[in-house]
Amino acid sequence: MLDILKTLFGRHKGAAFRVPGAITSDSRILGIATTSLADLVFHAPLLAAIRRRWPEAPLDVLVPQDLASLVVPSGLAREAIVYAPGQLATWRPAYASLLKGLGKTGYDVALMMSLTPQPLLEAAALASGAALRVGCGHRDAYPQLNLELRPVEPAQGYLGDLPCLLAPYLGLAADELAPGWPLAPERLRQAAQLVHFHKPSKDELLIGIDPAVGKSGHGLAVENLQYLARSITGQIGCRVLPLSGPGDPERGQRFESLLGAVPTGLKRDTVFDTILLLCQCDVFLAGNTDLFHVAVAHGVPTIGLFAPADDHRWRPGAHSSAQVLEVNPGEKVDMAPVFAAMATITRARGAGARAAATPANRTDAAGTPRDQT
Repeated sequence: MLDILKTLFGRHKGAAFRVPGAITSDSRILGIATTSLADLVFHAPLLAAIRRRWPEAPLDVLVPQDLASLVVPSGLAREAIVYAPGQLATWRPAYASLLKGLGKTGYDVALMMSLTPQPLLEAAALASGAALRVGCGHRDAYPQLNLELRPVEPAQGYLGDLPCLLAPYLGLAADELAPGWPLAPERLRQAAQLVHFHKPSKDELLIGIDPAVGKSGHGLAVENLQYLARSITGQIGCRVLPLSGPGDPERGQRFESLLGAVPTGLKRDTVFDTILLLCQCDVFLAGNTDLFHVAVAHGVPTIGLFAPADDHRWRPGAHSSAQVLEVNPGEKVDMAPVFAAMATITRARGAGARAAATPANRTDAAGTPRDQT
């Protein structure tokens, strides 16, 4: 494998590019996705802007199996090149075959869609033959990447905004970037009709809850999430819908079994199905998970239940539709700030369908949160 990489590196010696200007209507472009749904959605504005600006340019996406359902119907990619995560090992013949196949296609630009080092996928960027290989940089990124975006120190701002800083180097203007993953309006209408059929009352809120563990490896216990859901349904007219991205399906199934009454008939078989339903939610609650950041990108009113260990750069800026509360994963959730945040982001919708909150769960007269931490 080292011999293959040395050969690939040798091919790129002297390969020239300029930025902006590396992408034209004749460019062959490869987007490389990791298993992180959030990373893919963070880079979606770049992919969509490239597709709109240069519609004739062939754009392929190397994507893991779990996320292929999102890429295929998006209209972004000429071809979705699907890989299995287990395929990414230097000793596997399937990995060497993947690299050789990319090299035979021959690309001009490779966009590595990750916020963390991904050596094996970065090697795929090198193998693609692309003279320009773009991504968020790190100490060992070169020669796999040769245009690296690195945050200033001390690092600050929302990590989800970082990929869009590449736009001017790719010849794109800021006003060409639209947040979120491109979803066909017809599919969104179908999802809205399906939700309405199973939740005919407009006064009821649809509240999504993601039981997945957050990016720091911390998350509320499933029993704690059950308490959270029951507290909400006891005070607000709503239906709770468990939603989760790729990850730990067993944890999601356990949470759903504890809830008991879950709306039936709402398809959640794929990531694409899940995001369509997420966009129908009136409120979404989650830890620092992939779906939390997808909800933020799509403007869904969102409450983040973050652990103290979660990096502050995962917190969206004040411009977003999200409010972040800090919770201790080992303790029962204090519902007072949760209800206060919900009253703020929903403007008290759904409150009339239940009795008044108990004193411990009331907000102030203005309906604003007492405590955001």
